[in-house]
Amino acid sequence: MLRRFGDAAEPALREQVAMALLYKGMTQGQLNQNEAEIVTYDEVLRRFGDAAEPALRETVVRALVNKGVAQGQLNQNEAALATYDKVLRRFGDAADPGLREQVARATVNKGVTQGQLHQNEAAKATFDEVLRRFGDAAEPALREQVAMATVNKGIVQGKLNQNEAAIATYDEVLRRFGDAAEPALREQVAMALLYKGITQGQLSQNEAAIATYDEVLRRFGDAAEPALLETVARATFNKGIAQGKLNQNEAAMATYDEVLRRFGDAAEPALRETVARATFNKGIAQGQLNQCEAEIASYDEVLRRFGDAAEPALRETVAMALVYKGLTQGQLSQHEAEIATYDEVLRRFGDAAEPALREQVAMALVNKGITQGQLNQNEAEIATYDEVLRRFGDAAEPALRERVAMALVNKGVTQGQLNQSEAAMATFDEVLRRFGDAAEPALREQVAMATVNKGIAQGKLSQNEAAMATFDEVLRRFGDAAEPALREQVAMATVNKGIAQGKLSQNEAAMATFDEVLRRFGDAAEPALRETVAMALLYKGITQGQLNQNDAAMATYDEVLRRFGDAAEPALRETVARATFNKNGIQRQLNL
Repeated sequence: MLRRFGDAAEPALREQVAMALLYKGMTQGQLNQNEAEIVTYDEVLRRFGDAAEPALRETVVRALVNKGVAQGQLNQNEAALATYDKVLRRFGDAADPGLREQVARATVNKGVTQGQLHQNEAAKATFDEVLRRFGDAAEPALREQVAMATVNKGIVQGKLNQNEAAIATYDEVLRRFGDAAEPALREQVAMALLYKGITQGQLSQNEAAIATYDEVLRRFGDAAEPALLETVARATFNKGIAQGKLNQNEAAMATYDEVLRRFGDAAEPALRETVARATFNKGIAQGQLNQCEAEIASYDEVLRRFGDAAEPALRETVAMALVYKGLTQGQLSQHEAEIATYDEVLRRFGDAAEPALREQVAMALVNKGITQGQLNQNEAEIATYDEVLRRFGDAAEPALRERVAMALVNKGVTQGQLNQSEAAMATFDEVLRRFGDAAEPALREQVAMATVNKGIAQGKLSQNEAAMATFDEVLRRFGDAAEPALREQVAMATVNKGIAQGKLSQNEAAMATFDEVLRRFGDAAEPALRETVAMALLYKGITQGQLNQNDAAMATYDEVLRRFGDAAEPALRETVARATFNKNGIQRQLNL
């Protein structure tokens, strides 16, 4: 066509040449030849961009919109925005139905692209512009664009944490298009329901979310269209997640099994991704029910079905399945097998560049080190933590920084267990140097742990004044924290400060410090805090004994027995045994 008629001057032939170029570009796009596709659309614009004929103007606007789409597929989002703006500038006031449809498409695509660039306020304004200009249109093509704009407006509102407004927006889709029979509108209604359920879940409205997902299944559960099948699969999967959040783990497992029953043999990439995630989440639900062997079998099913997959989302799920399999093996005290599983993560994904896979590799390494410590393979454990630092020490991603901090803290603790107290202190100082000013809760927790353990290491080296200063630093920085993990570290710092005061013969101050533990944490129900309260009472009794306050000491030991005498936790049973032994020793002395 182009070779024979490309230079023709007749209007009918020019129209056919323009159409040939347009469809050539569309075909190149279907072949993922996006660079060539853009060149073809530019050829349409070069040849016919100034044409006044209606048919050519429509072809030009379609070429421009398609060019913007191709630029977006190449992640040339700023260029795509400029292309859509060119559509709006040239054709925005057109009255021709074909041109109005392309203007609506360009405006919707502009909003989507702004969202991809995190320009969410601008995106919302763009979608509102679609609704303002075309909201009352009766043409099917324009109604489809209005529905798409409304759904995407809700998504953007969710990104802006305007969740109640987002739900209202999705409800507007249902009100306007809920009874529509057109496939494109049914697809948007299903999407609105899906995202409404997701938003309700983010608001912890899990019962409502389940009802919304059930509405998806009621309306579209028997649909055969691929887009609706994908939405139904996602709604079913998300329903399982909501059931899990409500501790309805048996129901969640049944829901995940429904995903597997309906979509387990699907070949479509999106459905395979949902099936893989459902199988993985089924394993998590089984773990919540202490069905550990079945849980491992579910993770193995992920590996069997998707272990050789090349798609990034499936590779991520496989990596997660391996990491969680290792954790479950650890719960079953299958530590050698657990280490082998983490090594399998490293073998498969150790060189991966994708952020999600790097995160799983870092998790596997940290968990491997912890397991080696449980097997008293302390030198190997330290080497594993050093491998975390070698691979991820300079990473900027929050999840990787958290793993690096954990590796450093664990390394320092292990060095302390090996009586390498100077090395341990240096390691804890490295945590403080790297992460001391971090605002992220997970990193603040690691900083608090490092500071407490630094003080303990100083105490082992008889640097008791320095240890007290370190524990005071914990109290200064984290003393008012409400997070459970930080409260635990504050309690530990306070107890250890009292112990350091005792070593410095500051016994009255030590008892006041132990009393501070009781005042702040004495009624706590958390196991770690109960353990620390028991320790504070024990050391208060020891200090009273050192001051020959024997009656008071015995009363303190009795308080240990009253509070914790029936406890089943090993640490509390040990403290109770020590309190009983110390009390009996005082009684023997008094009976001499």
